[in-house]
Amino acid sequence: MLNEALVYEKKLPDSLLIKLYDTAGELYLFREIYDQALNYYHSELLLQKKIKSTDQYITLKNIGNVYYNVGKDSMAKKYWTEAIAGYKKYGFPKIYILYNNLAILEEKAENYDAVKKIYGDALPSSTKMNDHKGKIMAYQNLGIVSFKQKEFKEALNFFFHAKKIAAQFNEYDDLAGLFYNLGCVHYNFPVKNKDSAEYYMKQSFLLSKKYHYLAIQKSSSEALIQQYEDERKYERANFYLHHLAKLNEEELNRATDKQISRVEFKYKQMLKQEVLISDQKTKKWIYFISFFILIAGCIILFLIYKLQKIKLIKTGLENELLLKKLDERNREITKKSIEVLHTNEILDVTKRKLTDLKEMSGSKPQITSILNEIKTSQKVLNLEEFEKIFTDTHKDFYKKLIELYPHLSRTDLKLSAFLRLNLSTKDISAITGQSQNSINIARHRLRKKLKLKEDENIINYLIRM
Repeated sequence: MLNEALVYEKKLPDSLLIKLYDTAGELYLFREIYDQALNYYHSELLLQKKIKSTDQYITLKNIGNVYYNVGKDSMAKKYWTEAIAGYKKYGFPKIYILYNNLAILEEKAENYDAVKKIYGDALPSSTKMNDHKGKIMAYQNLGIVSFKQKEFKEALNFFFHAKKIAAQFNEYDDLAGLFYNLGCVHYNFPVKNKDSAEYYMKQSFLLSKKYHYLAIQKSSSEALIQQYEDERKYERANFYLHHLAKLNEEELNRATDKQISRVEFKYKQMLKQEVLISDQKTKKWIYFISFFILIAGCIILFLIYKLQKIKLIKTGLENELLLKKLDERNREITKKSIEVLHTNEILDVTKRKLTDLKEMSGSKPQITSILNEIKTSQKVLNLEEFEKIFTDTHKDFYKKLIELYPHLSRTDLKLSAFLRLNLSTKDISAITGQSQNSINIARHRLRKKLKLKEDENIINYLIRM
């Protein structure tokens, strides 16, 4: 479930992410996978410092716990000391746990005076906060230290203080431990008080058995076995021996199950790590292939761009060539029109001179014959040839004109073509051999068919088309 939650790690707000890291640290600490526990606790601490949360002191305590479990006592002491300062400043409960942890470090080094000082400092803090648990632990630990220093009366005094508070608040786990401690003190007096020792040990055994405090059960059973063997009460010793064997078997089974569970957990983590590595390799290949495809795509796009550019250049050249051809055709039409006009003008001049000569001369029949020949042979533009050249040059002109004005006659279309070339009525008359009056009438009819306004120029209109 934790792994499922961690999928959303990057999407969570800091407040919720802190809780997630705390849960992860606690789980890995319980699993005795200390490196992972440290990673999550340190991540939690960074976020807490970022938002200035006072809960960072609880995290400092947890980090100290991890270091203690891996045998790094100096690091544990550093974090616990820092945590205590925060606990004091903000009045956090359960400060006695931190005092106890620091005292354990001093006790390992057999610095009993330092241990007594730590527990002595813990008592006022617990009293001030009405923390009965802290007071019980302080008195109990002071009694244990005094017992180790063989100050038995002082030890009894501390244990009785702790027992009174534990009984008042029904702290049965503490009571079971205190009964055991009292039994140990009575049994180790210079003059042993065996009856009191047996009484307290039995009380410890019965209470721990009732509430399933297995560790105290074991300790009290071992103490009773030792006492009954010393007194040669083997039947009683045997009873507790069998019970102890049963407890040891249960403990061994739990330890085995825990070890198996831990191995399975680590194996699953290894499998997940392998899957993660495999996924990362796959992602790398995907990124590489995607990059390759991107580069290939860019090259293809560049080539397409170049090809389009070449096509545009080619189209431009073709258009230039077409424009040249169009100009040539237009020049050809104009040239032919001018040739016809020029020829007809020469013939008109010749006709006038011959007419004048006819009136002055006596050779009228001969001159009349020449005039008739000129009249019949006077050059007129070959309209079919003109239409072919014009259609080739202006392919869409006739098409658009017929689409817009399907009722136009063939004569209207030819007149439109002449007007498109910006020829005057006189020029069209000379080319076609029709009178200027006929051309003007035809031009007026064409304007009506094209539905042009009075102020609209027909030539400009046809050029725009």
